[in-house]
Amino acid sequence: MTKKGFENEVAADIQSFIYERKSNVDQDKTVKGKKKHGTKTKEEAVNEVREYLKSKYLEEFQNITNNKEAYLKIEKAIETYVNDNGLRIEGIENTPKVIATEIKQDLLNLGVLTDLLFPNENKDDIRDEYVKELLKVGSLEEVQVDDWNDIRLIIGGKRYRTNLSFNNANQAQRIAERIVRNGHSTGLLSKDNPVVKCRIGNNIRATIVRDPIARRPNDMMNPVTQMAIRKQVHHVIKKEQLLQWKTIDEYGDSLLELLIKYGARIGFYGGTNTGKTGTMGSYIHRIPKNKRWIVLAETDEMNARLLDENGKAKNSIIVWEIKPGVLGFRDAIITALTFSPEGIVVQEIKGEEAVELITAAITGHPIVTTLHALNINVFGKRILTMYKQSGSDLDDDLILDLTADAFDIAVNMAMLDDGSRKIVNISEINGYDRTKKAFDTTTLVEYEIEDTYEVPAVDPLGNPVIDPNTKQAMEVVIKGRHVIKNPISEKLVQQLMMHGALKADLEKFTDVEFLKKNPTDRE
Repeated sequence: MTKKGFENEVAADIQSFIYERKSNVDQDKTVKGKKKHGTKTKEEAVNEVREYLKSKYLEEFQNITNNKEAYLKIEKAIETYVNDNGLRIEGIENTPKVIATEIKQDLLNLGVLTDLLFPNENKDDIRDEYVKELLKVGSLEEVQVDDWNDIRLIIGGKRYRTNLSFNNANQAQRIAERIVRNGHSTGLLSKDNPVVKCRIGNNIRATIVRDPIARRPNDMMNPVTQMAIRKQVHHVIKKEQLLQWKTIDEYGDSLLELLIKYGARIGFYGGTNTGKTGTMGSYIHRIPKNKRWIVLAETDEMNARLLDENGKAKNSIIVWEIKPGVLGFRDAIITALTFSPEGIVVQEIKGEEAVELITAAITGHPIVTTLHALNINVFGKRILTMYKQSGSDLDDDLILDLTADAFDIAVNMAMLDDGSRKIVNISEINGYDRTKKAFDTTTLVEYEIEDTYEVPAVDPLGNPVIDPNTKQAMEVVIKGRHVIKNPISEKLVQQLMMHGALKADLEKFTDVEFLKKNPTDRE
């Protein structure tokens, strides 16, 4: 044996001796009729360690899914706690290494989800070869668990069916319960509380539904667990990625880049998970480095402020994360205006902050934001509702007039049935028609579907996907293209030039003859 090996063996023996001594001391403190302090059920031991971690290492415990150092620190803390407290578990070999491994397994192991959710800066660290290859395809955005043997992933802006699976229905439910216990949740998952929302670390949000709400046809015996686990993507979506995914074409991308760069007031709208924030963030990152913008967000998903390796700012964007009870969105917008910004981004408007944002827009400040809305008229009605929530007694038509004045451009995003995300419409808002009770708009770019058909489903690696009934799964292919419909208005051209846009750069978007060309002949 080498000297180093001998020293390690001696150190291990000393640790085991200390562990045994502490365990024996605890056992000597037995109270008649009660369980010995040093011997616990596995559930008791795991709960004890979990509470310890939450009390002493709360920040690290909350960040194990997005910080490798935090994950390793928690692993070490478990080992130290087990050894220092002589923790014993009934029916398990009572050595510190075995006990610590058991507790780490129960606290940190999420089965098939482990490699998907926990940090793996080095993909070679991933144990599951299939998952390793999946994550090489692109950035994971969401895990959708429809059943224990039906797991789908959103990777690189597209939803895929996969051959991933839990071992069985019981394991899926145990892991769902583990996620809830470890995270910040609205309560423990149980039959009496079958719907739970929780936060796993700082970058993952999960909604979990179990039986009796979640059901599986013709199966009343086994538990049913469904999960939507969304990772907040903190990397910037590049122009090349938007074009590769066909979220938008070259013309539409150039148009949006120019509009945001030069002060157009823009609202991105659509349903949940349609890519609004990520797409908006791509254009925010293209704002000229000398322009001072302020980004307001509950959680900064866009990483809009860029720093070099020395911590020096590379652009002029500043970011505020809004903390309810400290500074709300409405007050944040009012405060932001005192900073004389050249533009304001509100990551999403949901409530009374819409009043201040529209006030900022109609008084001359460029704004960019997102909101949930089905179409352009629902866009207006959603803002109308937000005004009413604020206590406003303005007439409905006046509020919609103000909304039309506040936004130059509305960008509609959608997730198609094939899992792809598209900008399906870019429109200029000309005003509000009180007679028709609708916005007057001009469509600039529209996504037109040319064909739909079925093909055998494949995962991101091109492998056939077998559905739970052991049949080849099928998926719909949606084929379409972005089509130029109309030029931007002279009014908008003048506004953009006031903010520094070059007339030569605008000609591409105002030349009617150019716009009439076939989309494939634009460049």
